[in-house]
Amino acid sequence: MNLDWTFPYYNEDTGVDWDGIENNFDWFRDMADVPQDKIWHAEGNVQIHTKMVVEALLSLPEFEALGTYFKHVMVTACLMHDIEKRSTTTTEERNGRMCVVAPRHAQRGEKTARIVLYKDLNVPFGTREQICALVRYHGTPLWAMGKDSYHQTLAAISLRVAPAMMAMIAKADVMGRHCPDKENLFLDIEIFEESCKGMGCYYQEAQFKSELGRYYYLNKGGYIDYEPFDETKFTVYMMSGIAGSGKDRFINENLGDLPMVSLDEIRREMKIKPTDKKGNGRVVQEGKERCKVLMRQKKDFVYNGTNITRDNRGKWISLFEDYGGKVVIEYIEVPYKTLFSQNHNRDFKVPENIIEKMINKLEVPFHEEACTINYNVTI
Repeated sequence: MNLDWTFPYYNEDTGVDWDGIENNFDWFRDMADVPQDKIWHAEGNVQIHTKMVVEALLSLPEFEALGTYFKHVMVTACLMHDIEKRSTTTTEERNGRMCVVAPRHAQRGEKTARIVLYKDLNVPFGTREQICALVRYHGTPLWAMGKDSYHQTLAAISLRVAPAMMAMIAKADVMGRHCPDKENLFLDIEIFEESCKGMGCYYQEAQFKSELGRYYYLNKGGYIDYEPFDETKFTVYMMSGIAGSGKDRFINENLGDLPMVSLDEIRREMKIKPTDKKGNGRVVQEGKERCKVLMRQKKDFVYNGTNITRDNRGKWISLFEDYGGKVVIEYIEVPYKTLFSQNHNRDFKVPENIIEKMINKLEVPFHEEACTINYNVTI
């Protein structure tokens, strides 16, 4: 992780450059036009709230105790924590009153934050994903308690960012609003903090006996130190990455001795264009049949495709695990400019507008999806 990274519109001595942020980011300007509920956010629109949250963050003793790098991470996350209220805000009747709500703004906000940090600011992978996790889970300390999967959620968060940082952003979020239930919200944050400390993952990642134990716990719960018996019969190396990121090169250099099922190769064999939706259905079906042949023989193999969304990966992973396979996701990423350069130089170029669509759809794989995930990221 690059601990030298800084957000260009924040300085420890002079504070936040609000004019610079306003002038350079349309997503921040959009916040001024997004209303909030008059009871739960009586302070005003999303931009007013965001500024209050950032200023509240700067006043926290725990923020002051951070090193320079983590201060910049936290400021950036607070700036972006409600970045997609602009696309999700609507009205809904609750308890006989029409309320202003923004359902799933954190989930959508994670995607937008990733795009902005990747394309516009060229933020290093580890730093970017910490910020994205803070955006995605910023409300967790306030609402997740009492859910059946609460402790699994805490463990999963800790694998992406220290829950101590999540508690910090939640405190700033509450301090940066005018609402009648602040006392209860701060109590929820305290419970979140104590729960994480009790699990030993407040300042660090949750600890597991093995990768298989981690995967089992994140999906099925139980005891965090449980060690399941490994009954897998073969391993599938699932490639994941935007077209042009270098998946084929990685396979040749690291997995070249294994048999491979490649959707692109099948598509070329069948002379089907990537834009042919009906034809691509036949490509996927043929890919499944070829995988099944290898799985019946209990052979390790490579499954090569873009696999950039969680839903798509999940369908293939379910197939592989139904046959007794263990899945290792090999995630490949290169910087934004490098991506287009590599695509230009490859034998089978992908239209640049398609690559942009892939960037917008990208969901980086995380540990609850597969037993092992390797992040192969080029700086």
